[in-house]
Amino acid sequence: MIEKKRWENNQIDGIGRLEPRAHFDSYPTRSAAIERDVSASHFHLSLNGMWSFLFLDAPEYSPDGFYETAFDCSSWDKVEVPGNWQLQGYGKMHYSDLWYNFPINPPYVPTENPTGIYRRTIQIEEIKADFQYILNFQGVDSAFELFINDVFVGYSKGARIQSEFDVSNILRVGSNIVTVRVFQWSDGTYLEDQDMWWLSGIFRDVTLYARPVMGLYDFTVKTYFDQNYQHATLLVHPVLKVRGQMIAYELLDSTGKSILNQTLPAKQSLVAEVNSPEKWSAEVPNLYTLLITVYQGGSYCRSHQAVCRVPANCACRQYVFGKRQGD
Repeated sequence: MIEKKRWENNQIDGIGRLEPRAHFDSYPTRSAAIERDVSASHFHLSLNGMWSFLFLDAPEYSPDGFYETAFDCSSWDKVEVPGNWQLQGYGKMHYSDLWYNFPINPPYVPTENPTGIYRRTIQIEEIKADFQYILNFQGVDSAFELFINDVFVGYSKGARIQSEFDVSNILRVGSNIVTVRVFQWSDGTYLEDQDMWWLSGIFRDVTLYARPVMGLYDFTVKTYFDQNYQHATLLVHPVLKVRGQMIAYELLDSTGKSILNQTLPAKQSLVAEVNSPEKWSAEVPNLYTLLITVYQGGSYCRSHQAVCRVPANCACRQYVFGKRQGD
């Protein structure tokens, strides 16, 4: 049996990639959370900027050991991230509206599969044991492999989704070599064909950040109106990886006034009434700020340490489907 190439294996859409979740930053103080200045978050390192870059006609031409820390990439070119390599002098731009840019034979793609290898060094001054370090890619076209410090970290495809990898056990204090090998075509390309220019590479932000292990991991926010569309119910479902926490919820209106305060065990969802809220619409997009604070300890009191504070925009809206008048 012939083993499929990773970028042609429709049974795999990711290796070592974290499950999809809400995108947010967490902060150590309330004021920093409200300001949403990522430089004041627990840890936030942008990997945007210039990367060493090697362009190849196909993945099979990748030099041996290209991801190893001892590999010499001093002769490679430099490209900017985020960016598309076609707009920086590599490969060809393609436009399609009805047809694919290669023979249709899913899940296979042409053997001439332009490939870009990105590489850069980052410096880490401190690694805290009670934090999870996550490398986040907001968009890479079409599929890519990630290596850090001689280690294969994972693989992802799906150009318009974020890809996150837990690198807590791979990072080290001091210099770290990050290498990304990007494939222009993958089996995922068959699901991404549309009326557009085909452009490749790391085209959105890349960020290394840290979240407290005891803190919020994911959350869902929903709003429901009553039958008269006058008052709303706010539902927040938190997800934590460690039990025994308490969560304080605070809802701020557009002026910054606190209109809701409630504290619950982390295992319990928030269900709260919001009287006469400012409704969201495309014409008047009213937004509230929901501040979620996780406290360490089995019961809530002001002396307990706040593990993290997460701000989120939320809106009171509800879609209604039905027949138009006269139908």
